[in-house]
Amino acid sequence: MESFVVPSAWEVAGLLCKLFLYFGAATLAGAALNLAFYSDGSRRTVQGLLVYGLIGAVLGFQAVLLNYLVQVGMISASGLAGMFDWTMAEILMDTPLGETTLWRLVAFTVALVGLVICLQLLARRSQPPSRRLHTALVAIPALALLILAESFQLSGHVSVHGKLAQLAISLHVIAFAAWIGSLYPLLRLSHGLQASELAWFMGRFGDHARLVLALLLLAGLFLLWELLMTPGELWQTPYGLSLSLKLLLVAALLGLAAHNRYQLVPAVAEDKGGALLQLRRSIKGEMGLALLILLLTAYLSTLVGPMDHQAAAVRLETAESSLAQR
Repeated sequence: MESFVVPSAWEVAGLLCKLFLYFGAATLAGAALNLAFYSDGSRRTVQGLLVYGLIGAVLGFQAVLLNYLVQVGMISASGLAGMFDWTMAEILMDTPLGETTLWRLVAFTVALVGLVICLQLLARRSQPPSRRLHTALVAIPALALLILAESFQLSGHVSVHGKLAQLAISLHVIAFAAWIGSLYPLLRLSHGLQASELAWFMGRFGDHARLVLALLLLAGLFLLWELLMTPGELWQTPYGLSLSLKLLLVAALLGLAAHNRYQLVPAVAEDKGGALLQLRRSIKGEMGLALLILLLTAYLSTLVGPMDHQAAAVRLETAESSLAQR
């Protein structure tokens, strides 16, 4: 069996950039979903969700830009100064990396500009946002998330696979981002609502999570089918073992979410002593598991890959060269 990859300093930097990219996507999804379904509509809650999305957009924009410079520096092989090798940077702009970077910068720019404008509009109002403004508040981070999800089709392991695999990765990104991005806003909501109101919102989230979960699992299983040549790769290769660990963490996250929905939320609704505190701890546990999953995802997409990925990339490059010669 192949050994696990020990990352270089450049690769660690790239991994961290990926992690903050995922964080940015999750905050946009969480902001949009909570504004649409799990907000009490108060000015304070709406403003908090907009700031949440804005922080993610800022970090995501910086992570995408820094990741591009890191890739330039890695290829230039001339130390930190190589990150600013503009000749190499221009060359890379004509590659899938350049196209992906541009689309992701566009996505976060849409979120940044739109959310800043919305915050300014909200600051001028003494009342909660109107229906029209509220629709815009939801649409802006949702649009940015869709652009981001589309960008995942342009690079990475699925870029050399068919359209269905590329659609699956977009749906997978949206579903997981919506789930984990909603956890922190829900945790904050648990500090400002009556037990009955909180139980209603948490129950609604749990009901919606079924659809998100179905989408997540279907897209994930299809991606496994596409990326793995044989089931044995799950325990015979570093990629497969990392993926297996990720699946175990996702299973643990599902178990914790089910415990919240079917035991803790009803207990909160009945205002049982200590139930609210347990729910908050459980949500924090979900957030911790989600962070580990994001770290593993960054590792999988940065340092290791399925066995047929390089072969597929070579086949695609050969086909493109043949077409260009014609």
